[in-house]
Amino acid sequence: MVKKVKKRGQTPFLKSDGHQLSVWEGTASLSEPVRADKYLSETLALMSRSQLKARGACLFCNGKEVKLSHKIKNGDHLRLEWTEAPSEEITPEPVPLTILYRDADVFVIDKPQGMVTHPAAGNWSGTLANGILWLSLHGEDARATGLQTENEAEAKNELELNRESRAISESKSEPEPEPNSTSKREPENEPIPFYTSFRTLPLSPPPRAGIVHRLDKDTSGVIIVARTARAHEFLCRQFHDREARKEYLAIVRGAPPTTEGRIDTWLARSPRDRKKFAVSPSGRGKHALTLYKVRAIWEIPARAESATRAALSRPNTASRAAASCAESAVPTATPPGRPITASRAAAASTRPGTACASEAPQSLSRRSPSKKATSPQRYTLVALYPRTGRTHQLRVHMAHLGCPILGDPIYSKKDTLFPDATLMLHARRLKIRLPADNEFHIFAAPLPEHFKHMIAMLDAQGIRRRAST
Repeated sequence: MVKKVKKRGQTPFLKSDGHQLSVWEGTASLSEPVRADKYLSETLALMSRSQLKARGACLFCNGKEVKLSHKIKNGDHLRLEWTEAPSEEITPEPVPLTILYRDADVFVIDKPQGMVTHPAAGNWSGTLANGILWLSLHGEDARATGLQTENEAEAKNELELNRESRAISESKSEPEPEPNSTSKREPENEPIPFYTSFRTLPLSPPPRAGIVHRLDKDTSGVIIVARTARAHEFLCRQFHDREARKEYLAIVRGAPPTTEGRIDTWLARSPRDRKKFAVSPSGRGKHALTLYKVRAIWEIPARAESATRAALSRPNTASRAAASCAESAVPTATPPGRPITASRAAAASTRPGTACASEAPQSLSRRSPSKKATSPQRYTLVALYPRTGRTHQLRVHMAHLGCPILGDPIYSKKDTLFPDATLMLHARRLKIRLPADNEFHIFAAPLPEHFKHMIAMLDAQGIRRRAST
Protein backbone atom coordinates (compact mmCIF):
# COMPACT_ATOMS: atom_id res chain seq x y z
CA MET A 1 0.00 0.00 0.00
CA VAL A 2 1.22 3.48 -0.86
CA LYS A 3 0.77 5.87 2.02
CA LYS A 4 1.24 9.04 0.06
CA VAL A 5 0.80 9.67 -3.63
CA LYS A 6 1.12 12.99 -5.35
CA LYS A 7 0.99 12.87 -9.12
CA ARG A 8 1.30 16.03 -11.13
CA GLY A 9 0.53 14.56 -14.50
CA GLN A 10 -2.29 17.09 -14.94
CA THR A 11 0.01 20.04 -14.33
CA PRO A 12 3.37 19.04 -15.80
CA PHE A 13 6.23 21.44 -16.25
CA LEU A 14 8.72 21.71 -19.09
CA LYS A 15 12.37 20.77 -19.22
CA SER A 16 14.94 23.07 -20.77
CA ASP A 17 14.63 21.19 -24.07
CA GLY A 18 10.90 21.94 -24.21
CA HIS A 19 9.66 18.41 -23.49
CA GLN A 20 7.02 17.70 -20.88
CA LEU A 21 8.30 16.37 -17.57
CA SER A 22 5.99 14.44 -15.25
CA VAL A 23 6.57 13.72 -11.57
CA TRP A 24 5.29 11.07 -9.15
CA GLU A 25 6.00 11.11 -5.44
CA GLY A 26 5.10 8.64 -2.73
CA THR A 27 6.21 6.68 0.33
CA ALA A 28 6.83 2.96 -0.08
CA SER A 29 5.13 0.40 2.14
CA LEU A 30 7.05 -2.87 1.90
CA SER A 31 7.50 -6.02 3.93
CA GLU A 32 11.03 -6.52 2.59
CA PRO A 33 13.52 -4.61 0.40
CA VAL A 34 12.90 -4.80 -3.35
CA ARG A 35 14.36 -3.30 -6.52
CA ALA A 36 12.91 0.12 -7.28
CA ASP A 37 12.12 -0.63 -10.93
CA LYS A 38 10.25 -3.79 -9.95
CA TYR A 39 8.28 -1.90 -7.30
CA LEU A 40 7.38 0.93 -9.69
CA SER A 41 6.41 -1.34 -12.58
CA GLU A 42 4.81 -4.34 -10.87
CA THR A 43 3.52 -3.13 -7.51
CA LEU A 44 2.47 0.41 -8.45
CA ALA A 45 2.01 -0.30 -12.18
CA LEU A 46 3.20 3.22 -13.06
CA MET A 47 4.85 2.00 -16.25
CA SER A 48 6.81 -1.00 -17.49
CA ARG A 49 10.58 -1.34 -17.07
CA SER A 50 11.09 -0.68 -20.77
CA GLN A 51 9.04 2.51 -20.49
CA LEU A 52 11.11 3.63 -17.53
CA LYS A 53 14.17 3.36 -19.75
CA ALA A 54 12.55 4.81 -22.87
CA ARG A 55 11.24 7.87 -21.02
CA GLY A 56 14.53 8.59 -19.29
CA ALA A 57 13.12 8.06 -15.78
CA CYS A 58 15.13 9.56 -12.92
CA LEU A 59 14.55 8.22 -9.39
CA PHE A 60 15.24 9.96 -6.07
CA CYS A 61 15.14 8.01 -2.81
CA ASN A 62 14.98 10.13 0.36
CA GLY A 63 16.19 13.12 -1.62
CA LYS A 64 19.19 11.36 -3.21
CA GLU A 65 19.34 10.28 -6.85
CA VAL A 66 19.69 6.50 -7.19
CA LYS A 67 19.66 3.92 -9.94
CA LEU A 68 16.44 2.16 -10.87
CA SER A 69 18.10 -1.06 -9.70
CA HIS A 70 18.50 0.40 -6.19
CA LYS A 71 16.79 -1.65 -3.50
CA ILE A 72 14.22 0.36 -1.59
CA LYS A 73 12.82 -0.46 1.85
CA ASN A 74 9.72 0.31 3.84
CA GLY A 75 9.25 4.01 4.56
CA ASP A 76 11.53 5.29 1.80
CA HIS A 77 10.27 8.49 0.21
CA LEU A 78 10.40 8.20 -3.57
CA ARG A 79 10.29 10.78 -6.31
CA LEU A 80 10.18 9.69 -9.94
CA GLU A 81 10.67 12.09 -12.84
CA TRP A 82 10.24 11.14 -16.48
CA THR A 83 9.75 12.67 -19.87
CA GLU A 84 6.32 12.06 -21.33
CA ALA A 85 6.29 10.16 -24.59
CA PRO A 86 6.11 12.73 -27.39
CA SER A 87 3.40 12.67 -30.01
CA GLU A 88 3.85 10.46 -33.03
CA GLU A 89 4.38 13.56 -35.13
CA ILE A 90 8.06 14.04 -36.00
CA THR A 91 9.34 17.54 -36.63
CA PRO A 92 11.09 18.07 -39.98
CA GLU A 93 14.63 19.40 -39.55
CA PRO A 94 17.36 20.29 -42.09
CA VAL A 95 19.69 17.47 -41.02
CA PRO A 96 22.67 16.98 -43.38
CA LEU A 97 22.29 13.64 -45.17
CA THR A 98 24.29 11.82 -47.82
CA ILE A 99 21.86 10.45 -50.40
CA LEU A 100 23.06 7.35 -52.23
CA TYR A 101 19.91 6.98 -54.30
CA ARG A 102 16.39 8.41 -54.60
CA ASP A 103 13.29 7.88 -56.68
CA ALA A 104 9.55 8.47 -56.17
CA ASP A 105 9.30 5.59 -53.67
CA VAL A 106 12.51 5.45 -51.62
CA PHE A 107 15.57 7.24 -50.30
CA VAL A 108 18.78 5.29 -49.78
CA ILE A 109 20.97 7.07 -47.24
CA ASP A 110 24.57 6.65 -46.07
CA LYS A 111 23.99 7.16 -42.34
CA PRO A 112 27.00 8.61 -40.53
CA GLN A 113 28.26 7.27 -37.25
CA GLY A 114 26.68 9.04 -34.29
CA MET A 115 23.29 9.74 -35.91
CA VAL A 116 20.18 8.21 -34.31
CA THR A 117 17.74 6.62 -36.76
CA HIS A 118 14.45 7.53 -35.06
CA PRO A 119 13.59 9.96 -32.22
CA ALA A 120 13.73 8.39 -28.75
CA ALA A 121 14.57 9.31 -25.18
CA GLY A 122 17.55 11.65 -25.14
CA ASN A 123 17.52 12.05 -28.94
CA TRP A 124 14.34 13.86 -29.91
CA SER A 125 15.92 15.90 -32.71
CA GLY A 126 18.71 15.69 -35.26
CA THR A 127 17.77 12.13 -36.21
CA LEU A 128 17.61 10.50 -39.61
CA ALA A 129 13.81 10.59 -39.45
CA ASN A 130 13.81 14.36 -38.85
CA GLY A 131 16.05 14.88 -41.86
CA ILE A 132 14.02 12.60 -44.11
CA LEU A 133 10.81 14.49 -43.37
CA TRP A 134 12.53 17.77 -44.20
CA LEU A 135 13.86 16.32 -47.43
CA SER A 136 10.41 14.98 -48.38
CA LEU A 137 8.73 18.33 -47.74
CA HIS A 138 11.29 20.56 -49.44
CA GLY A 139 12.21 18.37 -52.41
CA GLU A 140 14.71 20.03 -54.71
CA ASP A 141 15.11 22.93 -52.27
CA ALA A 142 16.96 20.52 -49.98
CA ARG A 143 20.24 21.44 -51.66
CA ALA A 144 20.09 24.79 -49.88
CA THR A 145 20.27 23.01 -46.51
CA GLY A 146 23.61 21.37 -47.23
CA LEU A 147 22.21 17.93 -48.08
CA GLN A 148 24.64 16.02 -50.28
CA THR A 149 22.82 14.97 -53.45
CA GLU A 150 25.50 15.15 -56.13
CA ASN A 151 25.09 11.49 -57.17
CA GLU A 152 21.35 11.58 -57.77
CA ALA A 153 21.33 12.04 -61.56
CA GLU A 154 23.76 9.18 -62.11
CA ALA A 155 21.75 6.95 -59.76
CA LYS A 156 18.51 7.64 -61.65
CA ASN A 157 20.11 6.70 -64.96
CA GLU A 158 21.41 3.49 -63.42
CA LEU A 159 17.91 2.58 -62.23
CA GLU A 160 16.61 2.79 -65.80
CA LEU A 161 19.26 0.29 -66.89
CA ASN A 162 18.46 -2.02 -64.00
CA ARG A 163 14.81 -2.23 -64.97
CA GLU A 164 15.84 -4.43 -67.88
CA SER A 165 17.67 -6.89 -65.65
CA ARG A 166 16.40 -9.79 -63.55
CA ALA A 167 17.02 -10.65 -59.90
CA ILE A 168 20.71 -10.96 -59.23
CA SER A 169 22.28 -13.89 -57.47
CA GLU A 170 23.84 -13.73 -54.02
CA SER A 171 27.27 -12.18 -53.82
CA LYS A 172 29.94 -14.85 -54.35
CA SER A 173 31.78 -13.56 -51.31
CA GLU A 174 28.89 -14.43 -49.00
CA PRO A 175 29.11 -17.83 -47.31
CA GLU A 176 26.06 -20.02 -47.76
CA PRO A 177 24.25 -21.68 -44.85
CA GLU A 178 25.02 -25.29 -44.23
CA PRO A 179 22.48 -27.90 -45.41
CA ASN A 180 21.31 -28.57 -41.86
CA SER A 181 20.73 -24.89 -41.15
CA THR A 182 17.64 -24.02 -39.16
CA SER A 183 17.35 -20.69 -40.95
CA LYS A 184 14.93 -20.00 -43.75
CA ARG A 185 16.49 -20.66 -47.16
CA GLU A 186 15.43 -19.02 -50.37
CA PRO A 187 14.43 -21.35 -53.23
CA GLU A 188 17.05 -20.91 -55.92
CA ASN A 189 16.08 -19.67 -59.38
CA GLU A 190 12.47 -19.37 -58.29
CA PRO A 191 10.86 -16.01 -59.16
CA ILE A 192 9.58 -14.04 -56.21
CA PRO A 193 5.97 -12.94 -56.77
CA PHE A 194 5.17 -9.26 -56.95
CA TYR A 195 2.92 -8.00 -54.18
CA THR A 196 -0.41 -7.66 -55.95
CA SER A 197 -1.64 -5.23 -53.31
CA PHE A 198 1.18 -2.74 -53.92
CA ARG A 199 -0.36 -1.04 -56.94
CA THR A 200 -3.68 -0.51 -55.15
CA LEU A 201 -2.27 1.10 -51.98
CA PRO A 202 -2.96 4.83 -51.62
CA LEU A 203 -0.18 7.40 -52.11
CA SER A 204 -0.27 8.53 -48.49
CA PRO A 205 2.64 9.53 -46.23
CA PRO A 206 4.47 6.55 -44.69
CA PRO A 207 4.29 5.77 -40.96
CA ARG A 208 7.24 6.54 -38.70
CA ALA A 209 8.70 8.93 -41.28
CA GLY A 210 9.26 5.98 -43.62
CA ILE A 211 11.78 4.18 -41.39
CA VAL A 212 11.82 0.51 -42.44
CA HIS A 213 14.85 -0.83 -40.56
CA ARG A 214 17.36 0.66 -38.16
CA LEU A 215 21.06 0.99 -37.57
CA ASP A 216 22.50 1.55 -34.10
CA LYS A 217 23.58 5.11 -33.35
CA ASP A 218 27.28 4.26 -33.66
CA THR A 219 26.86 2.05 -36.74
CA SER A 220 27.42 3.77 -40.08
CA GLY A 221 26.29 2.72 -43.53
CA VAL A 222 23.47 2.14 -45.97
CA ILE A 223 19.83 2.38 -44.89
CA ILE A 224 16.68 2.54 -47.02
CA VAL A 225 13.67 4.74 -46.22
CA ALA A 226 10.19 4.65 -47.76
CA ARG A 227 8.62 7.82 -49.15
CA THR A 228 5.03 6.56 -49.37
CA ALA A 229 2.80 4.24 -47.35
CA ARG A 230 2.68 1.64 -50.10
CA ALA A 231 6.48 1.67 -50.48
CA HIS A 232 6.74 1.28 -46.70
CA GLU A 233 4.63 -1.88 -46.79
CA PHE A 234 6.52 -3.21 -49.81
CA LEU A 235 9.90 -2.82 -48.09
CA CYS A 236 8.77 -3.90 -44.62
CA ARG A 237 7.47 -7.18 -45.94
CA GLN A 238 10.85 -8.02 -47.44
CA PHE A 239 12.56 -7.51 -44.08
CA HIS A 240 9.82 -9.47 -42.32
CA ASP A 241 10.14 -12.36 -44.78
CA ARG A 242 13.96 -12.14 -44.68
CA GLU A 243 14.25 -11.53 -48.40
CA ALA A 244 16.45 -8.46 -47.99
CA ARG A 245 20.17 -9.18 -47.67
CA LYS A 246 22.70 -7.08 -45.75
CA GLU A 247 26.48 -7.11 -45.57
CA TYR A 248 28.40 -5.46 -42.77
CA LEU A 249 32.12 -4.91 -42.33
CA ALA A 250 33.60 -4.97 -38.84
CA ILE A 251 37.05 -4.78 -37.30
CA VAL A 252 37.16 -7.07 -34.29
CA ARG A 253 39.65 -7.77 -31.54
CA GLY A 254 41.29 -11.16 -31.88
CA ALA A 255 40.54 -13.64 -34.65
CA PRO A 256 37.62 -16.04 -35.23
CA PRO A 257 38.38 -19.77 -34.97
CA THR A 258 37.79 -20.31 -38.72
CA THR A 259 38.01 -18.11 -41.81
CA GLU A 260 34.28 -18.43 -42.39
CA GLY A 261 31.42 -19.82 -40.39
CA ARG A 262 28.07 -19.37 -38.75
CA ILE A 263 26.88 -18.23 -35.33
CA ASP A 264 23.50 -19.76 -34.55
CA THR A 265 22.14 -18.90 -31.09
CA TRP A 266 19.22 -17.49 -29.14
CA LEU A 267 19.37 -13.92 -27.79
CA ALA A 268 17.60 -12.38 -24.81
CA ARG A 269 18.09 -9.45 -22.47
CA SER A 270 20.97 -9.96 -20.07
CA PRO A 271 19.74 -10.87 -16.58
CA ARG A 272 22.60 -8.80 -15.15
CA ASP A 273 22.14 -5.66 -17.23
CA ARG A 274 18.79 -4.87 -18.85
CA LYS A 275 20.49 -2.52 -21.31
CA LYS A 276 22.43 -5.41 -22.84
CA PHE A 277 21.54 -8.56 -24.74
CA ALA A 278 23.23 -11.91 -24.29
CA VAL A 279 23.27 -15.42 -25.74
CA SER A 280 20.56 -17.43 -23.97
CA PRO A 281 19.52 -21.09 -23.74
CA SER A 282 17.67 -22.49 -26.75
CA GLY A 283 14.04 -21.41 -26.72
CA ARG A 284 14.56 -18.37 -24.49
CA GLY A 285 14.38 -15.06 -26.28
CA LYS A 286 14.65 -14.96 -30.06
CA HIS A 287 16.59 -17.04 -32.57
CA ALA A 288 19.53 -15.25 -34.22
CA LEU A 289 21.76 -16.38 -37.09
CA THR A 290 24.85 -14.65 -38.46
CA LEU A 291 27.25 -15.81 -41.18
CA TYR A 292 30.77 -14.41 -41.31
CA LYS A 293 33.83 -14.43 -43.54
CA VAL A 294 37.32 -13.25 -42.57
CA ARG A 295 38.82 -10.70 -44.96
CA ALA A 296 42.16 -9.89 -43.32
CA ILE A 297 44.05 -10.42 -40.08
CA TRP A 298 46.59 -8.05 -38.53
CA GLU A 299 49.13 -9.24 -36.00
CA ILE A 300 50.80 -6.52 -33.95
CA PRO A 301 53.93 -7.78 -32.17
CA ALA A 302 54.96 -6.47 -28.77
CA ARG A 303 57.53 -3.73 -29.12
CA ALA A 304 58.98 -0.80 -27.25
CA GLU A 305 56.95 2.40 -27.12
CA SER A 306 59.76 4.50 -28.56
CA ALA A 307 60.15 2.21 -31.57
CA THR A 308 56.46 2.43 -32.37
CA ARG A 309 56.43 6.21 -32.10
CA ALA A 310 59.38 6.41 -34.47
CA ALA A 311 57.67 4.17 -37.01
CA LEU A 312 54.48 6.22 -36.89
CA SER A 313 56.35 9.51 -37.27
CA ARG A 314 57.74 8.60 -40.70
CA PRO A 315 55.99 10.65 -43.41
CA ASN A 316 53.23 9.03 -45.48
CA THR A 317 53.41 5.78 -43.50
CA ALA A 318 49.67 5.67 -42.86
CA SER A 319 48.66 6.68 -46.39
CA ARG A 320 50.91 4.05 -48.00
CA ALA A 321 49.52 1.42 -45.63
CA ALA A 322 45.94 2.38 -46.39
CA ALA A 323 46.56 2.18 -50.14
CA SER A 324 48.12 -1.27 -49.78
CA CYS A 325 45.29 -2.48 -47.60
CA ALA A 326 42.67 -1.28 -50.06
CA GLU A 327 44.13 -3.47 -52.78
CA SER A 328 43.64 -6.70 -50.88
CA ALA A 329 41.79 -6.57 -47.58
CA VAL A 330 38.58 -4.64 -48.25
CA PRO A 331 35.99 -5.85 -50.80
CA THR A 332 35.39 -3.66 -53.84
CA ALA A 333 33.81 -0.33 -52.92
CA THR A 334 30.89 0.75 -55.09
CA PRO A 335 30.47 4.41 -56.12
CA PRO A 336 27.79 5.95 -53.89
CA GLY A 337 24.28 5.76 -55.28
CA ARG A 338 24.88 3.22 -58.05
CA PRO A 339 22.71 0.10 -57.84
CA ILE A 340 24.60 -2.98 -59.06
CA THR A 341 23.19 -5.05 -61.87
CA ALA A 342 23.85 -8.77 -62.15
CA SER A 343 26.71 -8.30 -64.59
CA ARG A 344 28.30 -5.53 -62.55
CA ALA A 345 27.96 -7.54 -59.36
CA ALA A 346 29.80 -10.48 -60.93
CA ALA A 347 32.54 -8.22 -62.26
CA ALA A 348 32.92 -6.46 -58.92
CA SER A 349 33.63 -9.74 -57.16
CA THR A 350 36.80 -10.21 -59.26
CA ARG A 351 38.24 -6.70 -59.05
CA PRO A 352 40.69 -5.59 -56.34
CA GLY A 353 39.38 -3.21 -53.68
CA THR A 354 39.59 0.54 -54.04
CA ALA A 355 39.03 1.91 -50.55
CA CYS A 356 41.92 3.94 -49.18
CA ALA A 357 42.82 6.54 -46.58
CA SER A 358 44.94 9.62 -47.15
CA GLU A 359 46.37 9.75 -43.69
CA ALA A 360 45.93 8.40 -40.18
CA PRO A 361 44.01 10.46 -37.60
CA GLN A 362 46.18 12.49 -35.29
CA SER A 363 44.52 11.07 -32.16
CA LEU A 364 45.34 7.51 -33.15
CA SER A 365 48.73 8.12 -34.78
CA ARG A 366 50.13 9.30 -31.48
CA ARG A 367 49.03 6.15 -29.70
CA SER A 368 51.47 3.35 -29.18
CA PRO A 369 51.34 -0.12 -27.65
CA SER A 370 51.66 -0.38 -23.92
CA LYS A 371 55.11 -1.26 -22.59
CA LYS A 372 53.43 -3.96 -20.59
CA ALA A 373 52.39 -5.85 -23.72
CA THR A 374 54.21 -9.15 -23.89
CA SER A 375 52.38 -11.04 -26.64
CA PRO A 376 51.18 -10.15 -30.14
CA GLN A 377 47.70 -8.71 -30.49
CA ARG A 378 45.40 -9.63 -33.35
CA TYR A 379 42.72 -7.63 -35.13
CA THR A 380 40.49 -8.98 -37.89
CA LEU A 381 38.44 -7.47 -40.69
CA VAL A 382 35.31 -9.59 -41.11
CA ALA A 383 32.30 -9.47 -43.40
CA LEU A 384 29.08 -10.21 -41.53
CA TYR A 385 25.81 -11.43 -43.05
CA PRO A 386 22.91 -11.35 -40.56
CA ARG A 387 20.08 -13.73 -41.47
CA THR A 388 17.90 -12.36 -38.68
CA GLY A 389 17.53 -8.81 -37.43
CA ARG A 390 17.79 -8.87 -33.64
CA THR A 391 18.82 -5.89 -31.52
CA HIS A 392 22.62 -5.75 -31.18
CA GLN A 393 22.82 -9.13 -32.95
CA LEU A 394 26.19 -8.66 -34.64
CA ARG A 395 27.76 -7.08 -31.58
CA VAL A 396 26.58 -9.85 -29.26
CA HIS A 397 27.52 -12.63 -31.69
CA MET A 398 31.05 -11.39 -32.20
CA ALA A 399 31.55 -11.00 -28.45
CA HIS A 400 30.16 -14.53 -27.99
CA LEU A 401 32.73 -15.76 -30.50
CA GLY A 402 35.48 -14.21 -28.40
CA CYS A 403 36.10 -11.42 -30.91
CA PRO A 404 34.24 -8.30 -29.75
CA ILE A 405 33.97 -5.44 -32.21
CA LEU A 406 36.70 -2.88 -31.71
CA GLY A 407 35.41 0.27 -30.02
CA ASP A 408 32.17 -1.30 -28.79
CA PRO A 409 31.39 0.50 -25.50
CA ILE A 410 28.82 -2.09 -24.39
CA TYR A 411 30.13 -5.53 -25.36
CA SER A 412 33.88 -4.92 -25.36
CA LYS A 413 36.49 -3.50 -23.03
CA LYS A 414 38.54 -0.46 -23.97
CA ASP A 415 41.36 -1.57 -26.24
CA THR A 416 44.91 -1.04 -24.97
CA LEU A 417 46.34 -0.05 -28.37
CA PHE A 418 43.37 1.99 -29.60
CA PRO A 419 41.55 3.28 -26.51
CA ASP A 420 39.90 6.10 -28.46
CA ALA A 421 38.48 3.86 -31.18
CA THR A 422 34.74 4.20 -31.89
CA LEU A 423 32.52 1.30 -32.93
CA MET A 424 34.09 -0.32 -36.00
CA LEU A 425 30.88 -1.59 -37.60
CA HIS A 426 29.71 -0.43 -41.04
CA ALA A 427 26.62 -1.48 -43.02
CA ARG A 428 28.31 -1.72 -46.38
CA ARG A 429 25.76 -3.24 -48.75
CA LEU A 430 22.01 -3.76 -48.95
CA LYS A 431 20.30 -5.99 -51.49
CA ILE A 432 16.58 -5.36 -51.83
CA ARG A 433 13.80 -5.15 -54.42
CA LEU A 434 12.53 -1.67 -55.25
CA PRO A 435 8.84 -0.86 -55.66
CA ALA A 436 9.46 0.81 -59.03
CA ASP A 437 10.35 -2.40 -60.90
CA ASN A 438 10.20 -5.28 -58.39
CA GLU A 439 13.83 -6.07 -59.26
CA PHE A 440 16.70 -6.68 -56.86
CA HIS A 441 19.26 -3.89 -56.54
CA ILE A 442 22.40 -3.64 -54.44
CA PHE A 443 23.31 -0.35 -52.82
CA ALA A 444 26.74 0.19 -51.31
CA ALA A 445 28.03 2.78 -48.83
CA PRO A 446 31.74 3.60 -49.07
CA LEU A 447 33.94 3.05 -46.05
CA PRO A 448 33.76 6.03 -43.67
CA GLU A 449 36.90 7.93 -42.79
CA HIS A 450 37.21 6.55 -39.27
CA PHE A 451 37.15 3.02 -40.72
CA LYS A 452 39.80 3.75 -43.34
CA HIS A 453 41.97 5.46 -40.75
CA MET A 454 41.83 2.45 -38.47
CA ILE A 455 42.86 0.15 -41.33
CA ALA A 456 45.76 2.52 -42.04
CA MET A 457 46.84 2.38 -38.41
CA LEU A 458 46.67 -1.41 -38.32
CA ASP A 459 48.81 -1.62 -41.45
CA ALA A 460 51.30 0.86 -39.99
CA GLN A 461 51.70 -0.99 -36.70
CA GLY A 462 51.19 -4.63 -37.61
CA ILE A 463 51.60 -7.34 -40.20
CA ARG A 464 48.54 -7.92 -42.36
CA ARG A 465 47.80 -11.44 -43.45
CA ARG A 466 45.30 -12.14 -46.19
CA ALA A 467 42.69 -14.66 -45.09
CA SER A 468 42.78 -17.96 -46.98
CA THR A 469 39.79 -18.61 -49.26
